[in-house]
This record gives sequence, C-alpha cells and structure tokens, in this order.
Amino acid sequence: MTVTQMKSDLWKTVQKKLPNPRAKTIVQGKTIIVVPDDKTTFEVLNRVPNIRSVGPRQPRIIVYDVDDDISGEKIAHGIMEQNPELELSEDDVECLVVSHKTGPRGKGSSHWVLETPPCVLKKLENRSVFLGMTRCRVKLYQSTVQCFKCQRYGHTATRCNQAESTCKHCAGPHDSRECSDKMNKKCTNCKLAHQASSSACKAKEQALRSLLRRTNFGSQ
Repeated sequence: MTVTQMKSDLWKTVQKKLPNPRAKTIVQGKTIIVVPDDKTTFEVLNRVPNIRSVGPRQPRIIVYDVDDDISGEKIAHGIMEQNPELELSEDDVECLVVSHKTGPRGKGSSHWVLETPPCVLKKLENRSVFLGMTRCRVKLYQSTVQCFKCQRYGHTATRCNQAESTCKHCAGPHDSRECSDKMNKKCTNCKLAHQASSSACKAKEQALRSLLRRTNFGSQ
C-alpha cells in the first residue's frame, strides 16, 4: 500500500465517524502524522486502529558558547549552581535533557541544545547565564532537521526512504557533492532559484511552523 492509499483509507475511516474532521496530515517517509485541530477530531482519531497517540514535542533551548571542557551532562547543574537568581530546583535540572551539540568546531567552545519542559523554558529563555568562565546566551532553539539525501525536512539521511539522491544545488538526481551545475540553482522543495538548504526557503519556513505547532509551550 502506498502512502497516498494509506492516507485515503485513513480519512475514509475518520469521516465515517466525523463528517468534517479538522486536522493536518504530515507525511514523513512511510509515516503519516496527523495533527488534530480540535478535541472531537482527536477523540475520533484515538479510536482508529493502528494509530499511535504521541504526546507533543518538548521545547528546546540552545546554550551558546559553552567551553569545550564542560560536558553536556554538566550543563544543567552548572546553570543552576552558578545562577541562583534563576531559582532552578533539582527537579528542574532533572527535566533538562541534552539533545545534541552544534556550532563551529575548533574554537574552544560549542553550542548545546537541550529539551526542557515549558515551566523551565520560562526561567531560561532569552537569558544570559554564567557557565564555567563564560557568560552564555540562552535562546529558544527554532530549527528543524533536513535530509541531505532527498533534501526534505523532518528526517535525516539515515532514515530516508528515497532510492536516489537529490542535489541540493540543482535538484537533479545525483549526490550534491557530484553536482557539475552548481550555478544553475533550483530548490527541489519550493522550485525557486536557490539551494535546498537556503534559510530563505518557503518550504523550510513551513516545516518550522509545523514543528512549532507540535511543540508544547504550555499555557500562553
């Protein structure tokens, strides 16, 4: 069964119980993610066989310019101990989960991305914190993964189901590193004249908005 057939069969099943469901469907490889827009649609979807309910994504923060001699496991406790004015508790620290490290290499520092519940996010977002011998900026991390094989958003190359690579430069059916027409730019996602990795891509903006809609920021 193709993804299109799966999506069609799912909506036929839902519409038997609710004529006008309100939801958005996102296709990631061979996985269909349905984001209900109201409680009624959620309750109907919850009763459909072979659908697994997944809780909302936790927000993420990025801590900039952390000295390389501070490991990811020490960041949360370091922030709590060196910044008592934030009033972080041991429970808050336990809720901060390291996601990954990013940023340029070889500069003596890195940026760390951590998952955090909404209640802790409110204490840390848009702050500067002391960590080791550095004052580090903390921001909401707003980024989504991109596959460097098919160039689409929401998964990485290791999870990509596309058989052939798509070039990020010209959208041709070849590996980006082997492109011989890099000056003829074309985005495979939005079809405009830029690389698929461009920060100005409308497809990237849409993927980011979708990700933020699926993130639990608590009551605003």
